[in-house]
Amino acid sequence: MGPIKFGDAYLKIVDSAEMQRLRHIKQLGFCNVVFPEANHTRFSHSLGTFYLVDRLENIWRNVDLSREKMAALLHDIGHFPLSHTFESLFTDVTGVTHEEIAARIIEGRDGYDDSSIPIIIEEAGFSPKEVSELIKGSIGSHGNGTGALISGPLDMDEIDYLRRDAFFSGVSLGRIDYQRILNTVTYENGELLVQEKGLTSLESLAINRILMYRTVYFHKTVRIAQNMLLKALEKLDPETIRRFATMDDEEFLGSIMRYGLTQRAYRMIKRRRLYKVVGIFRYSPEFHRSVSESLEPVMEHSIIDIIPPLNFAGDDRVKGDQKVLTDGGIKLLSEISPLVSSLKESLEYRKIVISSDPLALDRVKSILSEYKESGLQNR
Repeated sequence: MGPIKFGDAYLKIVDSAEMQRLRHIKQLGFCNVVFPEANHTRFSHSLGTFYLVDRLENIWRNVDLSREKMAALLHDIGHFPLSHTFESLFTDVTGVTHEEIAARIIEGRDGYDDSSIPIIIEEAGFSPKEVSELIKGSIGSHGNGTGALISGPLDMDEIDYLRRDAFFSGVSLGRIDYQRILNTVTYENGELLVQEKGLTSLESLAINRILMYRTVYFHKTVRIAQNMLLKALEKLDPETIRRFATMDDEEFLGSIMRYGLTQRAYRMIKRRRLYKVVGIFRYSPEFHRSVSESLEPVMEHSIIDIIPPLNFAGDDRVKGDQKVLTDGGIKLLSEISPLVSSLKESLEYRKIVISSDPLALDRVKSILSEYKESGLQNR
């Protein structure tokens, strides 16, 4: 990425306590149990997203992206500890997403009245409300306007995290030709378009997105570690979990050591004494119901995980709705690329991974033996 130059307003945001908190929140949570160097932070990713929007502004020259650069820098400021690892739990308990928390920090409202961010934004001549709306995708998303650079089918957030996560994970994925993409993106009549000569780079982006999810984000061992601690966290009272939500990783991991169940789970993860995989099966709703009922007596010590998760599906995951400027007019990426249109179907291939605490390993193996003997196991 190289050096990044910040104007005064952006530098004030970087130096703010709210932004500095992101130095202590890992981008990939527990992915480092499998990929040892995956210890990079939301802070570095936020700087990278800013850098890409800044580069695009330099390429376009005649389009002012100052507000979008502000949003790029702040887009992850509301993240929970360990990023997405326990986001569903924190969201269920607090009733808000990390995007909504970011909006509250940026606007200085609803419990974040002492935030230093809105004053910095206003002094720079921008509206905190508009910046927060950019992050939530309420302004200019899905190809309509420059807001799609922050939340849309071709956003700089994703281009940075895919490249950064692949690099630190050490996998041969995420090698996205971002410079080619930046050089073929145009802004015409209020829309973000990619010239047809950038099609190959767009396809590479779409394919690498899915491969990174399969290889890194949804790695079965990473998810075992996450689910081990999640099972323990779910037994704590909601008020305790609500307090956790405002912490950084260090504060959160230190706090959970005060409780017996979470302490045991986290110590096992730290020492890589993870639950053992007992069986991997092809997913079907019927099989999932059947095996869940069979394992009910030992669910306290076992995990049934669906990979990819059921909510990871649909057109928005493939992002085939990016508009491409072709000789025949403006087309959606999924309309002109058979590669991209086929990715949605690939998401439908799911497996069930069943793992067990060593304390119940023999019992779980015994229960699953009938499924393995029937030929349902499919690694």
